[in-house]
Amino acid sequence: MWVHHADKVVEKWGGKLAGGPIALFSGPSGTGKTFAASVIANDLGWSLYRVDLGLLVSKYIGETEKNLNKLFDAVKGQKILLQFDEVDALMGKRGEIKDARDRYANLEVSHLLSRIEQHQGPCILTTNLRKQIDQAFQRRFHFVLTFPRPEYKQRLALWQSLLPKQAPIAKNMDLSLVAEAVALTGGEIRNAAMHAAILAISEPSSISLKHISIGVWRVLQKSDGQARLNQLRQLLDYLPVSIISGDDT
Repeated sequence: MWVHHADKVVEKWGGKLAGGPIALFSGPSGTGKTFAASVIANDLGWSLYRVDLGLLVSKYIGETEKNLNKLFDAVKGQKILLQFDEVDALMGKRGEIKDARDRYANLEVSHLLSRIEQHQGPCILTTNLRKQIDQAFQRRFHFVLTFPRPEYKQRLALWQSLLPKQAPIAKNMDLSLVAEAVALTGGEIRNAAMHAAILAISEPSSISLKHISIGVWRVLQKSDGQARLNQLRQLLDYLPVSIISGDDT
């Protein structure tokens, strides 16, 4: 709505030309922040460009600002939705300024926000750690949307939709049990479902609770560095001992 009607406010009502809109999408990895951005871009008929801040931020003073200027100059006037990922790394809470590098770090963030605010087009910033973002920065966003972990019914629907439609499913499969046992995000369920399907087709056999449990175990290991047995709850009964001991990869 903002994109479609902002110009009319200026032309018909004499409003002040402003950039944006600027939105902050907050939530754990795998909850759909990037997917939502792609849906918005598709609805607008615009291209989505994901900006890697790691490539823009330089340890050399002044280079970060130059990189940002090049980016925004390149997309000026084009129908491109900009997405900046993991902005908490750059917009963290500011502490005491101890040296010149701290001062320049604050200047870099201010410059980024200034260019975003001047940009005549939507910008979406994503974060997994909203609490880490300085409140002074949050006040400059037009929209702040939270993407929570899915509830049980949503997890069940995700499991039902993300297992391959044509895959054979074991008769004892209980996706209600799976959805209840572990509160995975949508992205994690997608990965676990694919892992289970690959295990099953390699045997070959129907997808069973054993395959699902192994898939969930692998996802938990990736997310936390190491999985804890109590995280699996009811699925632990279906997890092979060889997987827990690390003898089976």
